[in-house]
Amino acid sequence: MGLASPEAMRQRFGKNDRKHSIGFPTYKLYPLPFTTCSLKGEKRMPILKSPPKHPKNATIQVRLEEEVRRALDCYAEFIDANPSYVVSEALKLLFRKDHEFNQWLEQRMNSNGKEHFEGGALNKTV
Repeated sequence: MGLASPEAMRQRFGKNDRKHSIGFPTYKLYPLPFTTCSLKGEKRMPILKSPPKHPKNATIQVRLEEEVRRALDCYAEFIDANPSYVVSEALKLLFRKDHEFNQWLEQRMNSNGKEHFEGGALNKTV
């Protein structure tokens, strides 16, 4: 079963007939080539973005003062997120903004030569 040509569609459904129109715009129907997803060398520009890749997570256990825990839960509710996300983003912000920490970490990493700190995450290089 092939796709119908525009002429075949006009014959089947008729021309734009105003007496059947209810005020919606009419569009020409053209067959889309669904047989190939992309051509070699062609740059694709999707309309929808791919979902973000989730980083690998590690589980830690921390003790918080009750007041801090209540504030954490309230802030998570405020931004419609979970407490883990709030903690993770707050730590990333802290690591980015603390220039003394970054200098200390840079010196530490240069002496070890195996790890580097990039964009709020500690990464190992091989």
